Amino acid sequence: MDNQERQYRTKSGATITVDHVASLIVSWAEAQLGVMEEGGNNMGREIERYQSIVGKAEGESWCLAFCQAAAHDVCQSLGCKNPLYPTEGCAELWDKHPTDRLSVALPGTIMIQKEYTSWHGHAGIVTASSNYDFFDTIEGNTNETGGREGDGVYRKKRTMKGTSTRACLGFIDLPQLIVNQMRKEGI
Repeated sequence: MDNQERQYRTKSGATITVDHVASLIVSWAEAQLGVMEEGGNNMGREIERYQSIVGKAEGESWCLAFCQAAAHDVCQSLGCKNPLYPTEGCAELWDKHPTDRLSVALPGTIMIQKEYTSWHGHAGIVTASSNYDFFDTIEGNTNETGGREGDGVYRKKRTMKGTSTRACLGFIDLPQLIVNQMRKEGI
């Protein structure tokens, strides 16, 4: 991808880069650290706000709703629409964004994992990548041990190899999607 595609000059003359958008996404995720379910069962004021971004808050799994809320809030701050397909299903998001996938973890991208035995998945926001095999995330609906049905927002260290129960499919390039959306809307 050439440098021109990784940046955008707004109508006001400001230059927005993919790296700047990535830092906004990571900063948003860091601000969510410590959000916990209230009473369990995927419920709580902030969790229900995440869930309401793409539908009704009905106590469903919320790892991707956390990522959707990051996209929504960052896009709102930049004045553009959220370019992510509106779903809380990790496999569905993966399927709806075939041209927006990366095989390497970059800050601000969305990690997508899939259960080995089903299409249940897990998602999180990549915050840093130390090398090709390992990367850091901030994830909603996880726990200290990294489960996909947890109780809060945590920092995790992940591997491209996945876990004992989930494969890492790859990453949705959310920062580039947002820059492309701004370009499309002519902001």
